[in-house]
Amino acid sequence: MMMSMGQSTRVSPDGTFAFRNVAPGDYVLSARTAATADRPAEAAKVPIIVGGGEPQEVHLMTSASGSVTGRVVVEGDGPLPVAMTKLLVRAMPVDREAAMNFGAAPDNGRVKEDGSFELQQLVGPTRLGIGPLPDGWAVRQIEQGGRDLTLDPFETQGQTLAGAAITLTPRFPTVTGTLRDAQGKSVLAGTAILFPDEASLWVEDLTVVRTARVDQTGVFTLKAVRPGEYLAVAVPAVVNNQWNDPEYLETLREGATRVSLKEGDLKRLELVVKAEGTQ
Repeated sequence: MMMSMGQSTRVSPDGTFAFRNVAPGDYVLSARTAATADRPAEAAKVPIIVGGGEPQEVHLMTSASGSVTGRVVVEGDGPLPVAMTKLLVRAMPVDREAAMNFGAAPDNGRVKEDGSFELQQLVGPTRLGIGPLPDGWAVRQIEQGGRDLTLDPFETQGQTLAGAAITLTPRFPTVTGTLRDAQGKSVLAGTAILFPDEASLWVEDLTVVRTARVDQTGVFTLKAVRPGEYLAVAVPAVVNNQWNDPEYLETLREGATRVSLKEGDLKRLELVVKAEGTQ
């Protein structure tokens, strides 16, 4: 058993445990067991608030870890511009606060020369990602057993999900453009934000919300954008990772430019920089 400030204790044979002299505050309580020859690793994690007064009783239910095995498939006429072994398939927990770390090997999920991979020690709702991808390449689809896992989370429930296929493509649209102010003059500083019209896709792990700053020539470029319906805006500046905040994106809806992207498109936009505090 471990707590976020480093305290730990062993669990008794009857499943009970105790932490003593814990200062009041917010903590994360986690439990885990190592894998053995006949059973997978198990873990549980829960946030708790410790106050004064009577001892607090907490119940934990562990979940068994599972794995995903499969292969990376490359679209196009030629091979991937980088070696397959440079790629790493990774797990992206839906609930990061409840995510559990088993201390997996650094190469867990490493893609082999033949494109095959195995990602172990998965617990809870998870999405799959892969990287680092070459410039202009993106994940077209992640499929396993007839299920489309490209955008939807899944759970292994302690099992091995075999036969996953991660398809990479260089054929997704490219979006370029320039920025101007309200008077129509070119702007050489600012950030373009491209985000799906569908708010349910405003999830950081899906990487469908894209941003780009203009270069020295006043042009911004977004490569390998997933086809779909988008909204585009330009702002003077944006705080790091602010574009992954759904509340912030909602404030940008009004006045945004609608953009429809299809396979192979090369779309050019001209965006008016949205001054702070304006709609």
